[in-house]
Parts: sequence; C-alpha cells; structure tokens
Amino acid sequence: MLIRYGARADALDKNGRTPIFYAFVKVKAPHVKTEIDPFETVSSLCALPDCDVNVKDNWCKTPLHYAAQRGSVISGRYLIKMHANVDPYDNDHNTPLAIAFLNGHSNMATMLIDNRANVLEMATQIDLNKLIEEQKNKMTEKNKLKALKILQRS
Repeated sequence: MLIRYGARADALDKNGRTPIFYAFVKVKAPHVKTEIDPFETVSSLCALPDCDVNVKDNWCKTPLHYAAQRGSVISGRYLIKMHANVDPYDNDHNTPLAIAFLNGHSNMATMLIDNRANVLEMATQIDLNKLIEEQKNKMTEKNKLKALKILQRS
C-alpha cells in the first residue's frame, strides 16, 4: 500500500529493513511460519527500479535469509533470479542455507544447494536460554560491583 502511494522500495526503517523484508517478516508475530509463499509481493517489489535484493538489515540478514527462515522456496528462487547473493552471512555467521536447515525447510535447502549455495559452511545455532542466563549473570555482577562501590564510599 505504501508503495502504491509513492514510498520508495529502498526506504529503510529503524531495523534497517526495506519493504521487501516485510513480505517474509510478520511484524506482530515474527516467528509465525505460514505455508503461503509471498511470491506476488516479492515479484512486485523486485519489479521496482530501487529494490535491492541484497540489502542487509541491522542483523546483516538479507531478504533471502528471511525467505529461508519461512521456507518460501518460490520467492527464494525468484530473489536468486533477481541476482540475490546465495551465501551472505548474518551477524550469527549463518547463510540462508544454514537458516533453512535450522528451521527444518528441506525444500528450501535443496533449492539453495541447486543454486550453488556453499554446503561446507556450518550453521551457528544460538542457545537463547544460555544467552539470557549469561546476560542475567552480567547484570548481577554489575549490580554487585555498584553496591560495593557505594559501600566503599560510605
């Protein structure tokens, strides 16, 4: 709708995303994986002269990373046809192929391999519970240090 009213296809939001990302990313439910491939939206956006299929968001993910996360084989194939890089790394050092494997999308993984994705790269899986626990421990340590400094001043 924004594009229809003159918004540019290369306009960035606060997450560094352009409109093409939102064909795959659900704003209110980012981890919902529907079976519907957003090919019509992707092909319409790719037809615009200012659409960059290799743009990276704040996490260094490209639209192809999000297509792989969602398992959108048709859209992914179209992005590659429009010259999307098949092996870009995100901040976690994952490629779209790794993302497809981590999300259990074997058809997407096969399509990426058919399009010369590097099969020698290993997926980096983030243990969110461990990461959260580490952050809690860091905060606890910071609070202890602050308390000690306050006590030393007294």
